Amino acid sequence: MFAGEWLGFLELEADQGGAQGTGTDANGDGDVLDAVACVLDPVTGGITNLRQDAVDLLGSDDDVLLLLRPESGSNTDWNEDGDLDDVVAHAYDRIAQTTTNVRCAWRRRHPQARG
Repeated sequence: MFAGEWLGFLELEADQGGAQGTGTDANGDGDVLDAVACVLDPVTGGITNLRQDAVDLLGSDDDVLLLLRPESGSNTDWNEDGDLDDVVAHAYDRIAQTTTNVRCAWRRRHPQARG
């Protein structure tokens, strides 16, 4: 997914490094079960690990990448609705190198839904 000219992607911890394929904890939560958001600079080839778990990414024409983060994965009620059932959008600003919780639950439309 592109954010401006940069490419955002999810890195599976279980597939990374580690002795004998044991994985690497890329977001510092103590396990190797997550997909972690990263961005690739196409000019330098440098990869920045955002150290945030995500289930999906949404890009834009500017320098913002939306990370769709599961509350259950981090045990945090990101949108403050009293449960841990949501996937909540976080905006990564590539220029400022900051991530902001926008407190908005992301809902995907069912493929057969109309309207």
